Amino acid sequence: KDVYADRDAWLRDLKAWRVERLTRMGYNDAQYRRPEFAWTQKNFISPQVMVEERTLFDVEHNRWTVDRYLDDLEARYGGVESVLLWPVYPNIGIDNRNQWDLVRDLPGGLPELRRAVEAFHRRHVHVLLPTMAWDNGTRDPGVPQWTATARLMAEAGVDGVNGDTFAGVPLAYRTASDATGHPVVFEPEGPPAGDE
Repeated sequence: KDVYADRDAWLRDLKAWRVERLTRMGYNDAQYRRPEFAWTQKNFISPQVMVEERTLFDVEHNRWTVDRYLDDLEARYGGVESVLLWPVYPNIGIDNRNQWDLVRDLPGGLPELRRAVEAFHRRHVHVLLPTMAWDNGTRDPGVPQWTATARLMAEAGVDGVNGDTFAGVPLAYRTASDATGHPVVFEPEGPPAGDE
């Protein structure tokens, strides 16, 4: 018996399934070919970091210490390609502030956050912030969540969005982000469940 027969049959079926699936969804890889998003294809190490991280923020002097944080990561495991800054937990729900308010309320507000993002960029590290679809019991931002998220990402100068609890990021986020003139990448927490 050919020991590879089962494997070869399985591989043929898998390839046929893939062609059918791509046909059904009308697959278009244009987003993956966008030059401004090419960095994602070599983004192998991307830690999630709480904004309270002691090497990232100096509480005593009330300032971001991006170089200290990145130096520590380089010493411990060779550095990173991007970081997911996490400003929401454990504070969300303690008052009426929403996820976008919590970012704006970081020490120094958006101007200092933007300077921290620029410091990451000087070290060739991309920055992502999260968005939470489940944040619907706090202050209403007055616009759809995708619009509020896209506007904040443009204001902060970040490179991407992590969709917390998202199984795929809806097209509305892509459209809203592109409309700002500062398009960002989107990263769902879970595997995509929808075709868009």
